[in-house]
This record gives sequence, structure tokens and C-alpha cells, in this order.
Amino acid sequence: MQKEGKTVCFVGDGINDAIALKKADVSVSLRGASTAALDSAQVVLMDGNLNCLTRLLDISREFEANQKTNLAISVVPGAICIGGVFLSSFGIYSSMTLYYLGLALGIGNVTRPLIAHKKSEK
Repeated sequence: MQKEGKTVCFVGDGINDAIALKKADVSVSLRGASTAALDSAQVVLMDGNLNCLTRLLDISREFEANQKTNLAISVVPGAICIGGVFLSSFGIYSSMTLYYLGLALGIGNVTRPLIAHKKSEK
């Protein structure tokens, strides 16, 4: 499947699973598994069952979307500042304002998942 360009997730808990866990794109093991499986896995589910595997996949999708947004928030103000300085008459204060606005938006976007998690706990 990896040769076809697909992402492989392997779940294993035994010594015989260690090689497959190493070769998989995402490897998951369970608490109480063999030491070889725990050392080879990227993710260890501490509750000992696979019930939270779907939540793990949801978290990874949310993380990827957040990282794409962070990239845009980081690059766009910088590009506007550089373009504004060279192509327009941006001064130092305009550039600094735009830079700090982008910084504030970036910090807000980074903390957004934490705030949403805290609200969901209540």
C-alpha cells in the first residue's frame, strides 16, 4: 500500500509486530504490549483498547488544518510588509503594525485548540 502512495497505520502489541510498526507511516500500540512493540510505536494508547483511535485521527486532522492556517498567518503579513516596503511607500510604523498584527493572529490561532479543549471539558 505504501508503494501505491497510501498512508499506512498499523496497530500491534506483540514482538512479531515490531517490524511492521517501524515500517508503517503511523504506528499504534496499546498499554500492556510487549516492550518491542511499545518501543517501535509512535503512539501508545494508555487505556489498553482501540476505542479512542478515531479521536486520535480527528485530533491529527485538526492539527494539520491548524498548521496550514498558521503557515498562512505567518507568511501573508511578512509578504505584505516586504512587498509594501519595496513596491509601495510602507514606512517602518506600517510594517511594524502589520507584523505585530500577524503575530497576534498567530498566537491566537495557536491557542485556539487549547481554548476549545478547555470549553469541551466543562
